[in-house]
Amino acid sequence: MNQGLTLAISAVINAALAQQSGASGQTLVLPEYHGLGSSISFKSWYDKCLDLFEAFGIRDKKRRVANLKLQFRGTAETEFANYMIKENAVVLSTTQILYDNLSSKFIDPSYPQILRRKLQMLKQTGSLADYISAESNLVGDY
Repeated sequence: MNQGLTLAISAVINAALAQQSGASGQTLVLPEYHGLGSSISFKSWYDKCLDLFEAFGIRDKKRRVANLKLQFRGTAETEFANYMIKENAVVLSTTQILYDNLSSKFIDPSYPQILRRKLQMLKQTGSLADYISAESNLVGDY
């Protein structure tokens, strides 16, 4: 009887550890987001995190949100804390709700000027398809 209970507990623990590490046995490491001035936009950071959640088979919505919140650093962490103080009634229960509520906080006010400069500096060095892809990556980043 005790051996059966021990085996059941062991199986549950192993399943939980496998879920934490993903199917590959690797540990999930999400990129940090530092807010305005980061080398990566909020949208790109968010999309990369969602891709990593999918790759590791993490489906739990609350766990995804908790992991995203833990990756805020610097001005992003401050902006998030301020948002939570002001909007304490909002429950960020899914990653989409988190994105919808926070994305406007991380749009650089000088983005139109930055985008214009990047588009002006864009040169076709390869095929037309490469150029169009590079252009859409610039415009679609934010």
